[in-house]
Amino acid sequence: MDFTGAYRRRDFVRFLIPLIAAELFQQIYGLINTAVVSRTLNYTALAVIGSCSGLLGVRENILTGMFYGFGIYLCAAVGSGDPRRLSAAFSACLRYTFLLSALGAAAAFGIHPLMDLGRIPQDLRDDAALYLIISFAGSGAAAVRLLLLVLLQAVGDTVFFSLLASLGAVTNTVLVVVLIGVLKGSVACSSLAAVLTDLLLALFLFWYIRSKKPELFRTMPWRKVPENIRHQLLENGFAKTAYFFLGALGAMILQRGINTLPARLIAGQALALPLQGILLAPLGELGTASGVMTGQNVGAGKYRNVLTCHRRLTRIFLILGLAETILAWLAGRTLLAHIAGSSADLLVIEAAFSWLRITALFLPVSLGILYRNTLQAMGRYPFVIALGVTELLICMLTAWLLIPSLGLAGGALGVGLSWGIQAVLGTVLFSVSLKGGCKDGY
Repeated sequence: MDFTGAYRRRDFVRFLIPLIAAELFQQIYGLINTAVVSRTLNYTALAVIGSCSGLLGVRENILTGMFYGFGIYLCAAVGSGDPRRLSAAFSACLRYTFLLSALGAAAAFGIHPLMDLGRIPQDLRDDAALYLIISFAGSGAAAVRLLLLVLLQAVGDTVFFSLLASLGAVTNTVLVVVLIGVLKGSVACSSLAAVLTDLLLALFLFWYIRSKKPELFRTMPWRKVPENIRHQLLENGFAKTAYFFLGALGAMILQRGINTLPARLIAGQALALPLQGILLAPLGELGTASGVMTGQNVGAGKYRNVLTCHRRLTRIFLILGLAETILAWLAGRTLLAHIAGSSADLLVIEAAFSWLRITALFLPVSLGILYRNTLQAMGRYPFVIALGVTELLICMLTAWLLIPSLGLAGGALGVGLSWGIQAVLGTVLFSVSLKGGCKDGY
């Protein structure tokens, strides 16, 4: 879908709605895992998932950062109208995918030092080790899925992946229910279900692109890929990865602080995070849309459209964020109780609701999600990294000051403050970028 011309509401909606729907279905995976683990196992298994979230967040954010960074460059290649540029970019992305997959899988051989780094409680380590090994070993499936996803997003095709995401949610549900609910497997089976689901989605994405859009798979030998394209892809990937990595590092430091709390409070955070992820999903995809639209217009040299698209997405963001805040406060406790099951520990549910209602207050002002994608597409890489540094610093202060004094509520407050402060900084940096124009030569 082309966003370099005049605004067409129909095209805008057709692009945005499937994008949001696909991410919502993706987030349902985590919600289902949490619900089945809580209902079938116990709060200790839920605490394993929560305590490992910081470490797995680093892996997820590195992969997501690299591929979303690649995706922004692919958008620019599409906007340029040059098929050889797109072919060269995809060829380089493919080789980088193999390297990232290997690095992710290699981490499975260093689980015990990683658990030390994440301060996983000793009484959770036996289950946590296998849970982490399976997750890291499956990095290749996640990497291929992300590559094919951003390739489709670059050409504005979001409908198929939205449909495929619903299939992924069903598949993940069936796998978790069978592996844990029926076969009585351990909490590690939830990570196995996620890896198998990633693999299935990657296979279906490959089939779809091969059948419907085979021109996107055109490649060229590495030696023929222009040096500037290799560098610009890595520049994009590393800029986004630097942001995500700094954020993930901050999240891991914050999680280390939370891991010093009682297991029931760690389990409460783990119960709240999937529901928080569902609330963030539509806002995150507005950010993705901002990157796609900005990237295409930068590639086509139509810089005036950047501000127009950003304003439109900002209005939607604010309205949607406010509606989600109200929903979380009115229905959050009930939803969490349904996820946890009737036999769940009441202290776990109350801890989860405390976390959710504090973070939900900051959803309407979490506009840093938009700015990091827009600034990236404009070639303002140092500004993207500045947002990541801000997030890291706030997470460090949260772990060192707020959690020791306020407990789990302090952790939730720190997350919300991080979102709000990034929004303020992003507004300033975006204004500076508009005055300075996009990066020359991008």
